[in-house]
Amino acid sequence: MNLALSDVLGPAGPNVGDSGTCDVPMITDYVNRAQGLLIHRLDSKGTVWPRCVPVCAEVFALPPEFLEVRSVLVDGKPAIQRDQYFESNSHMGHRGEKSGGSWHHYCEGNELIDLGDLWAIPTLLPQILGAHLAVTAQLSSDAGRTITLQVLNRYGDWVTEGLKLLPDQQMNFTATEAYDVRFVTKPLTAGNVNLYLVAPDNTYSIQAVYGPKVTRPSYRRKRLPKHKRGNCPSIVKIMGKLRFYPALVETDQLVIGNPEAIVWAIKAITAQTIGDVESYNSFLGAAEVELLNELRDDESEATVSPIEVRTGVRFNSRHRFWR
Repeated sequence: MNLALSDVLGPAGPNVGDSGTCDVPMITDYVNRAQGLLIHRLDSKGTVWPRCVPVCAEVFALPPEFLEVRSVLVDGKPAIQRDQYFESNSHMGHRGEKSGGSWHHYCEGNELIDLGDLWAIPTLLPQILGAHLAVTAQLSSDAGRTITLQVLNRYGDWVTEGLKLLPDQQMNFTATEAYDVRFVTKPLTAGNVNLYLVAPDNTYSIQAVYGPKVTRPSYRRKRLPKHKRGNCPSIVKIMGKLRFYPALVETDQLVIGNPEAIVWAIKAITAQTIGDVESYNSFLGAAEVELLNELRDDESEATVSPIEVRTGVRFNSRHRFWR
């Protein structure tokens, strides 16, 4: 589940230290320590973490909080991750039939097209004629700092633009019409920086939020196979190892999305601080169980069930297979 730092400040506060605290920086420090402890503890046991990512215009991005991607599931089936992609008339790895000189594909052959990294947003920018990008600063104290963007214009050229942050959350627009964006570079800021796409009718949609310490956001994009586009629904699930990054402000998303596990881990850290080893192991074990229960058997393909196969010979034989 998606969990922000503000969601756990209340439950975590009474468990920080010997008698609890209402000090937000102190609670934040304990929450970050709890996240790092849980990730390290479960990674040492070979645990992989699931993440479901949105697909927009057949393109999705690997989650930035992943240190290592172990597998990608498209419609529940493992996908082949390639760094190069080529479609020939043979359509190797695809199922389909050729009719009238054209191929009609079935929903098989999960070969992902790699689009590289260093993208500023996880999916393709909505293609709106005459639309521009704009940036805003969450805090007026960041006014005057410059954000550098590379924008794809209507002619297919990448144009570099520098936008200064304005006070009072005012928007500063690119001079170039935007059809995609990459290589965003921002300085360290006191608050978040928001990236918007603004249509000619002045309607806008937020595309990304960059935290105060994010200076070079980078997403690695993948495109679904050609025969996956169209009417074939796709749900992309990523399995991999998590990378710990601390929460800084109350709106930051936590890497660990289980509030009960975080509270148990905070109790373990408090017990460790006072030298209570027995309580430390007990509380940390409870946090592990809470997380593992959430991760275990969350997909139907993980279910083990027997199937029965009857042969066509004179006598019936029963064989049990496991899936």
